[in-house]
Amino acid sequence: MKDQYMYAPVLVIRRHTGLLLGWHQRSMRLRGDPEAVRKKTKDINVYNALVGWWSTLSLLINPIIIFWNTRNLRKYEREYELFNMSPNAYIQQAQLKQR
Repeated sequence: MKDQYMYAPVLVIRRHTGLLLGWHQRSMRLRGDPEAVRKKTKDINVYNALVGWWSTLSLLINPIIIFWNTRNLRKYEREYELFNMSPNAYIQQAQLKQR
């Protein structure tokens, strides 16, 4: 049973920190309970909204990253629902994508 979760859906989100002369960006891969993933995504988006605007280029990049995180969360929730409905079918599909 433990092995099947290595094929569970993965959410990739980004944390963006604007700096006066640039920015710092970090990608994170989350897997697991949708409630915990949703909370972490919300926390990251709040962080982006508070700290992500501190450079001129970040004024353009930050809204895109917040939108991207939210869109990927919705995609993750749909995939996780499919995974819960039929784990074996989802695993077979994931294995075919890896080939």
